[in-house]
Amino acid sequence: KQLECLLDFMRSRTSTRIMQDKGRHFADRYKVLEEAYPSYKTTNLYQVNNKVIKPMTQPLKCSYVEAVAFSEKAQLPTWFASHWWGEPLHGSVASLKAHAQLRHPESDAVTSSYWICAFANGQHDLKATFGDNPEESCFYNALRICRGMVLLLDAGSPARAFDRIWCNFEASLATSALSHLLLDIVAQDETGQACILTDGMTLAETTKDTESLKNPWEESGRTAQVKREERFPVDIMHKGLYVSVANAKATSPQDKHQILNIVAGKTGSAAVDLGLPVYEETDKRLRSRFATLSIRSAILHYPEINISDRGNLPIARAIREDRRKKTFKLDLSCCWKMTDSCLADVVDCLPKHSEESPLKEVHIKLNMNYQLTSASAILRRLSELESLQKINLDFEGCLGLGSNADSDNSSADLEDFGKQMGRRESLKKVELNFKGCRRLEGSSALNAMTDHLKSSTSIKDLKIFSPGGNNIAYVERAVVQ
Repeated sequence: KQLECLLDFMRSRTSTRIMQDKGRHFADRYKVLEEAYPSYKTTNLYQVNNKVIKPMTQPLKCSYVEAVAFSEKAQLPTWFASHWWGEPLHGSVASLKAHAQLRHPESDAVTSSYWICAFANGQHDLKATFGDNPEESCFYNALRICRGMVLLLDAGSPARAFDRIWCNFEASLATSALSHLLLDIVAQDETGQACILTDGMTLAETTKDTESLKNPWEESGRTAQVKREERFPVDIMHKGLYVSVANAKATSPQDKHQILNIVAGKTGSAAVDLGLPVYEETDKRLRSRFATLSIRSAILHYPEINISDRGNLPIARAIREDRRKKTFKLDLSCCWKMTDSCLADVVDCLPKHSEESPLKEVHIKLNMNYQLTSASAILRRLSELESLQKINLDFEGCLGLGSNADSDNSSADLEDFGKQMGRRESLKKVELNFKGCRRLEGSSALNAMTDHLKSSTSIKDLKIFSPGGNNIAYVERAVVQ
């Protein structure tokens, strides 16, 4: 509501010189000609800060929020907004309003609280605001108490936030020290409509998913999420797969110097050594997080969007190159364009050999993907990863799975997977779900795979659900226990 009030003020002043900012020309899209007045819909935060925030808060040297808030407790942020100041404020507010309506529909997007640095930080002494220790700074304390971070991408730039060091630094904290943070991304499509990628389902979608278990004829929450994310202009994420902290830009060179040292665990005044491996590791963490958020939307635009290493949106490589992961989780349920060839590209998200990664667990949900006919690609890749201890694959409702068993090697691959994993001493837990995969009903290959896995002396927890829903590994395992 406070942001909308500010926009109303800006709208009323666009016919005067108050918003004019001759001294800054950040990009042609936001350029204000020397003798012209900026449009209300293109005025950015640099201009608002110079012409509204600073003059308004000058007498008390306070932040904008301190000047307009009725209650300190009511202003505690739920989400941290990360964005480029050069974006039109009008578009940023529209994106945040759409995000609030999605994440907090009960508030009608009126009382949702977002931390936005230009308004939350005092703009008169930024050095004091940031301090020498970032973990004691205002923005870090805000991140600690926030539920998540929302990254705003401007379609006009495009996606300039990926080039800004502050945005990359903030997002990197959500992949390391503050990993509790959800990360959502909002971008505007060609019509100006805000489209949102969410870190998991929203509360409403989760509730809908639970209700669909009782009423299977109703749309599930996961289907609702997939339909929503299908509208996202996923090609805008290309820059996110190539982010580089070392090459990112900052308005203040001092800010970039200090942030690079903070990332490296050094004091802000120390000399920056760009050869340190920590920068590449940070880049890979960021690229992987952005890629994981994008993959569902990308698959829903297959084959126009290709996620393979040589494709136009190489998501698989970005995820695979983050080699710090010990647990790999991917939920691609209800991605209705998932085909066997698409799954082969998805499999490349996994490391190709055990020596490339310390991976211990793999959890992949592929249920309700009707066009899948074979699981061979994923079974073969998992067989190559000798360090795995837990495997969880969910194919529930994949009605086409096994339909080409007579013409391809999928039956043989099922049995071979059982043979290899049954001999794997590191493997402790396996759960495979084939409920509703009618084409595998009575499959000799499925039974043979189950027998091989049952013979393992290392697997202590084995569940294999048949197309009919029975755990065909249960009886013998119960006796052994």
